[in-house]
Amino acid sequence: MPNGANLGYICVNDLVKHARVNCAGKKPRSVYQRLPTMRQKFEMAKKNGNDKTAYILLKRWLDTVKWLKKTQDYKDRKSIYSTNMTVDQINEVKNILADLRQKLEIRYEHSSKKHNDAVEKMEVDRYLIIDVRQKAHYDGSKITFDKCINIPQSEIKPGELGYKFANCFHKDKQSFDLFKHRSAQHVDIIILVDWNTTQETLTTSTYLNILKDIFEKCDAGTKHKKIKIFNGSYQEWLMTYPTFTTNSNMAVPEFNDVANAQQFENPDAPCGPTRHPDAENCFIFAYWLLLYLCVLYLCLLALLHLRTFLSYFCYYLLIIICIVILFRGALTRGLPTLPSAGR
Repeated sequence: MPNGANLGYICVNDLVKHARVNCAGKKPRSVYQRLPTMRQKFEMAKKNGNDKTAYILLKRWLDTVKWLKKTQDYKDRKSIYSTNMTVDQINEVKNILADLRQKLEIRYEHSSKKHNDAVEKMEVDRYLIIDVRQKAHYDGSKITFDKCINIPQSEIKPGELGYKFANCFHKDKQSFDLFKHRSAQHVDIIILVDWNTTQETLTTSTYLNILKDIFEKCDAGTKHKKIKIFNGSYQEWLMTYPTFTTNSNMAVPEFNDVANAQQFENPDAPCGPTRHPDAENCFIFAYWLLLYLCVLYLCLLALLHLRTFLSYFCYYLLIIICIVILFRGALTRGLPTLPSAGR
């Protein structure tokens, strides 16, 4: 979530719980290599004035260092780990954490209960996370928040109508109810997540972008306040908030950018189903056939009333002309076929 660290924290202890890391079963050197990235994220959060996120990230850095120092690989090869976890760095982090903790405790202490309840209701209750990963991946590991639903990317097509995604939840009443109450009346922000889309990789043909367009343009009768795409998506969430997932050890699939690119001819398709070309041929065929039958009927009426050689001749000549025209149309264009579900 864009501001995942701000969801429902009413004291510093909540932040400490969120900062817990689970490095069990992971290679120490691989964990060590992530330390600079954790510091960079901390610096970014601090620069943006997000003290809660900054505290969580820096506490996670310190706990990771403590875990590394207990490993046998660190004890055997201390020199390898000397660059990114020096004594000076550790002391500096401890001082920063102490300052942040004091600032946050004062902030929480001065927040009235009424204000906390209002913020909690706004930040915790009024959001909806829509995860578009395939169902098998979603079931294997997902965000633990209650208001998270799954619309598999295989169901997302340009121009689809928003309400039709309700069909994804016919066996899941809770998700169906969450989707039904997706409007601005119930939700302040909808957050879209896939495996690893970032601002750099986001394109008009990305499933997340297509789903965002559907909700903004093709969700008739439903207004939305905000629809945001979570930068880095579930992979970023898994790395940043592992304790808020059902399975933090799930391996991220390898993605081939070319093989997994969405091949949509028209990602900006108009809302609603488009008419199939063969269906249009059927309409044209039926139109001309009806017109010919009407002319034949009128000629037949004239024939019955006049009963002359000329009327008989014109009647049969018209039948022959109609047959020739229909036969030639079938040869040049092919007889129209009704669209099938598999096309």
